[in-house]
Amino acid sequence: MKSFLYILLVINFLLIIIYLIKQRYDTPVKEEFYNLDETWGDNLKNNGYVIIPDIINVEDTLKLKKYVYDQVESDSLDLSPINNPKRRLDMIIPIEDIPKDIIKTVWSKLGNVLSKYDENPNVIECSCFINFPNSSPQTWHSDVDTTNMKTENTKLFTIGILLEDTDKSMGALEVIDKSHVEDIDKKLHQRECNLQLQSVCGYFHNDVEYTSCTGNRGTVIIWDARVKHRGGANYSNKVRNMFYFSLLCGTSEIPEGITHSIEDKYKEKLLKINDI
Repeated sequence: MKSFLYILLVINFLLIIIYLIKQRYDTPVKEEFYNLDETWGDNLKNNGYVIIPDIINVEDTLKLKKYVYDQVESDSLDLSPINNPKRRLDMIIPIEDIPKDIIKTVWSKLGNVLSKYDENPNVIECSCFINFPNSSPQTWHSDVDTTNMKTENTKLFTIGILLEDTDKSMGALEVIDKSHVEDIDKKLHQRECNLQLQSVCGYFHNDVEYTSCTGNRGTVIIWDARVKHRGGANYSNKVRNMFYFSLLCGTSEIPEGITHSIEDKYKEKLLKINDI
């Protein structure tokens, strides 16, 4: 029995090594960048995500990153559940000081498009993803139960801000184009993972094309919560940090499936973006 388990572990280890080598030399399927004077709203609607560079300046990203790590070292560290938590955290961030200013800056620059869905959406998440070296990839998932998000005027968008220059090797966010409107489950062939296999399961789910969302610090990534996405494997020696907040448009009813990663005081009485 022990020899069988040893052989199984060796096989799994070799498969992971093969995967990491392949990932290192593979190029991302594509990287799409849109400036503010382009129709990035159409790309968000059609593809389910968009990457917009240079929204937050370098100085403010450094301030925000320091604020995040001050929270990590404090006694008030508040974590949220996350898909495949091995070597990655989802940490709730208070809406105050620099995080508050960052949210207001993003809304002032991008709200002209997002307000078409809701002029004053609810902020229902404010958190930071921290992806450490040697993390394994997550399984593909949506952030909501897609069956209750089909009303045209009901949308949930997550807005992520890269806190350092981020490339594919750092476990960048990966998304499957148009998976918010197309049924890709038959193409995905994704296997269910129990808790024991969760940390390695994502290595075997690369059977569809996807986009690696990379960019310089201050780049904003917006994705529809219905789109299939995951955090990639971090095979670099750097930590990837992405601050994010989520906007619920067209409703005040929290959709099923979301982690609702925000301070408790905003879970009962929702926070409107224009009240920040």
